[in-house]
Amino acid sequence: QTLDTSCMKRARQRQSQSTVSPDAKPNFVQLAEKYSAFAPFVTKTKNGFGKVDWTNAEAVRQLTIALMKDLHDITLHLPPTQLVPRVTNRTNYIRWLHSILADSDQYRIASPDTIRGIDIGTGASCIYPLLGNSLYRWQFLGTDIDPESLKCAQKNVDENGLQAAIALRLSPAPEHLLQGVLQEKDGAFAFCMCNPPFFGSMEEQVPNTKSVLVATEGELVTEGGEASFVKRLVDDSFFFKDRITWYSSMLGKKVSVKVIRAYLH
Repeated sequence: QTLDTSCMKRARQRQSQSTVSPDAKPNFVQLAEKYSAFAPFVTKTKNGFGKVDWTNAEAVRQLTIALMKDLHDITLHLPPTQLVPRVTNRTNYIRWLHSILADSDQYRIASPDTIRGIDIGTGASCIYPLLGNSLYRWQFLGTDIDPESLKCAQKNVDENGLQAAIALRLSPAPEHLLQGVLQEKDGAFAFCMCNPPFFGSMEEQVPNTKSVLVATEGELVTEGGEASFVKRLVDDSFFFKDRITWYSSMLGKKVSVKVIRAYLH
């Protein structure tokens, strides 16, 4: 389905309203008092909120674990060598999708637990399906090319008792994101989403001196970078145009928007 201008405008308005939430500015001191594993990484400040060293990988990992438990009552396991997702950023993507569905005639009056989505590259955290189910009771199929990531993702699903709501599947062919993964018995989905690897090579990554980035090469790099990744999603959409209503992806570079728009036209 193609996004029209009015639908996009309403979605942006809804998103800007919904992102004003307690998870926008967490109180680190209060979190530290509740979650002992996070406590060693918090320094008290005059404003009472505390601060965290964003260059400390373990501090960022424990913050994500604490926020997921505190805001969503989700127990999260994160391997120390794999990507640590930022909760607010991921929550905003889920809320944006909810805004899109709210303006879709097909899904406006649908029962939330009948809405099904696909998370391409769900990763070890499985954070999008976990958040989508917590916030809106959506059901998910999460895919990934890495068996080890899927093992950890399954642990997160099992730990939170969401086996009936979240299914996971190995993607056998990196060149296709949906072909070879979706099966006829899977039926239809309201949307698919993904947070693709941004870079075409590790050399493209510019280190951020203010924030740590811990991730495997497979989580950061894909052949041709994120624009090429999304082009593959566009190609696959022709095969599943009657089974997936909305196709979406995050992008890390503004230049990629022009590339994708040109490819769509």
